Amino acid sequence: MHLLLWSKKRGSIGKEKNPLSNHIQNNRLLLKFKDRALQVLSKLELNTDGFSLEEFERRFRIEVNPISKNIFTFWDEIIEQMITAGRTGNARANRDTCNSLKRFLKWSEVLYFEEITPAFLNKYEVHLRSRGGSDGGIGIRMRAIRAIYNMGIERNLVKESNYPFKSYKISRLKGKGAKRALKMEDVQKLFNWML
Repeated sequence: MHLLLWSKKRGSIGKEKNPLSNHIQNNRLLLKFKDRALQVLSKLELNTDGFSLEEFERRFRIEVNPISKNIFTFWDEIIEQMITAGRTGNARANRDTCNSLKRFLKWSEVLYFEEITPAFLNKYEVHLRSRGGSDGGIGIRMRAIRAIYNMGIERNLVKESNYPFKSYKISRLKGKGAKRALKMEDVQKLFNWML
């Protein structure tokens, strides 16, 4: 019978009297779980205003195939398809938005579809504005995220009920064209030309 001896002082599993004890491996596994829990906790704190223990547990456990639910992995696949199809302009715009989102997340390589919430999008918008982003530029980035999210829904990577763009409206981000007045001599030339 194996007894695990918990050391409150060290916060880990202590040595057992049994010479076949595997306390080192158990402690490594424990550290891995702690690290995963801290990652989930910091992402929840970044992306939501409040969360429940159930929400933490759901994120910690990650249902079915966490790789396919990572938006960056999926986005890279879509960008490759765009390049193959000769849509290099779209591929470049999507790559720029993907990299911008990674910068916002301090170069994290993991972002799950479910983490893209209206609160997350608002924080990302604030980040873009703090870096000099205009409504038009921010709108381009948000439309790219929305398109990828829609593709994720089509491929059953995320539930439609999680769709953040029902409340986060991109339409309010209209680019403002620069208004320029004509000089008086140009107005006169135009008037003369019309006569």
